[in-house]
Amino acid sequence: MNDVPKTDDSAKYGKVNITAQIKAIYHSRSFLQTTKDVPEREQFGLLLDRTNFYAEQGGQEYDTGKIIIDGVAEVKVENVQVYAGYVLHTGYMNYGTLSVGDEVTCEFDELRRQPIRNNHTGTHILNYALREVLGDEIDQKGSLVAQEKLRFDFSHKAA
Repeated sequence: MNDVPKTDDSAKYGKVNITAQIKAIYHSRSFLQTTKDVPEREQFGLLLDRTNFYAEQGGQEYDTGKIIIDGVAEVKVENVQVYAGYVLHTGYMNYGTLSVGDEVTCEFDELRRQPIRNNHTGTHILNYALREVLGDEIDQKGSLVAQEKLRFDFSHKAA
């Protein structure tokens, strides 16, 4: 789909809702022009030209929220993944229908994002503190940054 640009996700660092345009609707291994063709209560994905949703990456969990046209349609976003620069918002229709080309409002769940943001900062602080105390031999092996916790995996050459 050469006519679908990669998603501009620079707004994910902000704290405000944004407007975006639907570039593609993905369901059951094919692209559709409208959500009318998605059976009720079935999951589907939206590709937008831009997003303020944070996709799962680097150990950090994805945002959840809503993509809406006020009074017309609402999608409950339950997962956000990035594939080769395309951010796919996956969820279910709460009501209405959406079509390729529609202008929508993107609203992430701030009450969920804030603790994730805090835990993300915590992983950086923990990495810094470990390097200060144990030295530069600390090697981060992975992490999990979730709403309710953070996990920081590392190795060190000495006990």
